Amino acid sequence: MQNKLFVFAISIFVCFIAQQKTLAQPRVDGGTSAKVIKSSPVVANFIGWAYDETAEKWCGYYNTLYAKFRNNNKTPRRMVQDDMAFFDNVISLQIKKVKYEGESYYLLLSPSYVGRYEYPSIEEGWYSKKVTDMYILSSEEYAKLKNLGTGITTIYTDAHTSYGGFPIGYYDDFSTALLNIFKEKGKNSQYHYYKFYVKKENERTYRFQKITHLDLDTGEKSSYYKRPNFNDRYFEISSNLFKQLLID
Repeated sequence: MQNKLFVFAISIFVCFIAQQKTLAQPRVDGGTSAKVIKSSPVVANFIGWAYDETAEKWCGYYNTLYAKFRNNNKTPRRMVQDDMAFFDNVISLQIKKVKYEGESYYLLLSPSYVGRYEYPSIEEGWYSKKVTDMYILSSEEYAKLKNLGTGITTIYTDAHTSYGGFPIGYYDDFSTALLNIFKEKGKNSQYHYYKFYVKKENERTYRFQKITHLDLDTGEKSSYYKRPNFNDRYFEISSNLFKQLLID
């Protein structure tokens, strides 16, 4: 009987020590090895040009594509945020160089205004938020931006996410988006679901399209740009401004 009590006591003691070791283990949050090591300036104030077929005139708006000619197409105009959200718009561009698992990658950040109705059934209560789309570029794809030849260049991206707060952005901030975007890297990248079309018009002028998204469920292009279409709408930027994105 005493031997049984002794074995039982030892068992209780061992369980107690094991529990204490478990409780003593540190609680370590998850993370990513992706670290931003360099950032380009934020490049903005480029012009969106769109052709109004009715008026047969080109319309210029800063950061917005709007094909509705009004009064004067020689001087680009500006729109307020909520109006911009009705149309394709790109507020700015920025590149961030990132080290991830010993390799160099580049993040392309492209914020825009996205809008919706508070009461969609009656189309009232329109409001907008700034949402930043973020894309991974490999070193090879990023090198294309640094060596643009005359004509259209297609830049393929490995992954995409966005941030900007509920309910429009997928994540709340850049840090959270960075933590998660590399989890998606490589998934379905062989289909090139995201394409960035850039056109070197001449030595002084570059043009680009808002990045094309391919719907993962249907395989259809969800963007207006089913192909690199520079015939009737594009964003235009000076070569000097564009080159500010080119970091080492």
